[in-house]
Amino acid sequence: MRRGLPGALALTLALAACVSSRPNYNSIAPRPQPANTDNSAAAANYNVQLGVAYISQGDLAIAQDKLARALKENPRDPNVHAALGLLNERLGFPAKADANYRDAIRLAPQDPSIENNYAVFLCAQGRTNEGVKLFEAAAHNALYPTPEAAFTNAAVCLRKAKRYADAERNLLQALARKAGYQEALLQLGELYLETNRVAEAKDHIQRYLANFPESAEILWLGVRVARVGGDRLSEEHYSRLLRVDFPNSDETRLLTSASRGG
Repeated sequence: MRRGLPGALALTLALAACVSSRPNYNSIAPRPQPANTDNSAAAANYNVQLGVAYISQGDLAIAQDKLARALKENPRDPNVHAALGLLNERLGFPAKADANYRDAIRLAPQDPSIENNYAVFLCAQGRTNEGVKLFEAAAHNALYPTPEAAFTNAAVCLRKAKRYADAERNLLQALARKAGYQEALLQLGELYLETNRVAEAKDHIQRYLANFPESAEILWLGVRVARVGGDRLSEEHYSRLLRVDFPNSDETRLLTSASRGG
């Protein structure tokens, strides 16, 4: 299983799906304050950073206190509302989270990072069409620095909904924007496996390893593709590399569990 992709803070937003994928979700990133910003706005900015950091650590009560302070200090900061959306999502209040994200977008219309974060939430709630629409809006926004990531995020959302043709289209869009984008390549291999396109998946893994360093994720994909294809030699090869090079990875634990019949 893979984690969320990097953003400006340590915390990233990720789809609630146990798949071998690392969608490139941007974290909530408080904007730098200009030199003449008043103290309340600067304090809100700081409390948002603290709140998001505490959410990433699982300290939701402290995060709630920090974000409540930030809301009082600067109620028109879209990042405050986006952070509250994340908090309420983690607290299990999706209706409140949805309202928070909508407030953030109202305060910062067409902000691609906020669109991306809200799209993650929508996909996690099974609102695939809405989420994909926002991901694609972010991808086509000239201010968004990594459109390939937004297209890949859309593909993860679509894969979860088993809309494989649409997911593949978005992955190809990601690769058209950035040739050799590793996350899109890995997602494409997963899609081939999930749709039983074993020969394409096998070829895809070989081309990946010819151009990029090994990772636990690609080796675990190789193990599973080899198993489906009945290729015992390749399965043993990828399994050995996974155990030797990535002994403490989640993928190696999955391999060990599968070998034990767990």
